[in-house]
Amino acid sequence: KAQVSEADVIHLKPGQKAWFTVLGDPQTRYEGVLKDILPTPEKVNDAIFYYARFEVPNPQGVLRLDMTAQVHIQLTGVKNVLTVPLSALGESAGDNRYKVKVLRNGETREREVVIGARNDTDVVVVKGLEEGEEVVTSETLPGAAQ
Repeated sequence: KAQVSEADVIHLKPGQKAWFTVLGDPQTRYEGVLKDILPTPEKVNDAIFYYARFEVPNPQGVLRLDMTAQVHIQLTGVKNVLTVPLSALGESAGDNRYKVKVLRNGETREREVVIGARNDTDVVVVKGLEEGEEVVTSETLPGAAQ
């Protein structure tokens, strides 16, 4: 089971895919599924946490109760989409619209894009950019849209 903050728990539903690593072996990724969320929260230093429980195969018995783990839960899933690094997003232009700098023939031009889902490092571009076009990140290094 894993502690989930009250701000995040509303986004969780049983059946969502999850993966985690344990402190003793951060290179091994363990896959699982969110089984349920216990209804009674725990207060820790004035913060409220709920316990999320996962179904995880453990055929070799490596996983033990109360092991320290870093858990990742997949809230949404998208495939075959165009993504750019978050650092490529410039000024906000309104609802899910941002300015990006596109590199073409050695010159940069500003363009507006519409974004969708995002994670800690990348964002889905739903309109305004084509596959293979190069965008300029905040580090001013070009990166190809994927």
